[in-house]
Amino acid sequence: MIILPVLFTYEDVKTTFPHRKTYESFLARGLKNGRISQIRKGLYSPNDPSSGLPLADKFQIACRLSPTAFLDYHLALEYYGLAEQSFVSEAAVASLTRFRSFSFGEVSYRYIPSHEAAEIHLRMAEEGIRVVSKERLLVDGADRLDLVGGYEELTQAVASLGEVSIPTVLSLLRARGEAFLFLKVGYLLQNYYSGKIDCSFLEECRSYRSSKKYYFGAKPGFGAYIKEWNLIVPHPLKGTPNVLF
Repeated sequence: MIILPVLFTYEDVKTTFPHRKTYESFLARGLKNGRISQIRKGLYSPNDPSSGLPLADKFQIACRLSPTAFLDYHLALEYYGLAEQSFVSEAAVASLTRFRSFSFGEVSYRYIPSHEAAEIHLRMAEEGIRVVSKERLLVDGADRLDLVGGYEELTQAVASLGEVSIPTVLSLLRARGEAFLFLKVGYLLQNYYSGKIDCSFLEECRSYRSSKKYYFGAKPGFGAYIKEWNLIVPHPLKGTPNVLF
């Protein structure tokens, strides 16, 4: 009996099929009898005998779309069990190298360019995935609310994060060097994170304040102004000093 990986190309199984023609014949039979599904050109998954559906899940498929594709934003929230919403029909897939967006089954996989390799956990051997750390997920989510499911989705995730490394978060923020990002992450951690935060971290984040006010998840002309962070947010927590904007 031939045991196949959950996702495979010829390169993954060529030790089992040293001759390409033997592999192609096996593949053709598997596709015909419904034991194998073609995910995209050259990429396949064995099917679950009970359901007839591919064994590979959307996380594993996402991470095989390029040699550098990884889970970030809402896909990472889902992977870590932090998502309140379920994005059934769309998966935004980060990658250091470009791939062509495509659809399989009911899911559309969309390419999101990334230029940062820091804090990506490689779990290909164990789970068939690459995923950002929770620290990077926090920073990337604050940077791109549109890709993480919105302000409320992110704040709820931060409240459920568990322990994160504040020095790692700070290192990521310093590498970006964006004032707005320091303020957003500082505000999120101060108001929604349940773990311990050093005062020095919050002080460094607040040091990026200027006379400019930033909208963070609020629509222009609406929201509440959080003076401490120079942010206009949709729903400040009760007891948070703010001025209606």
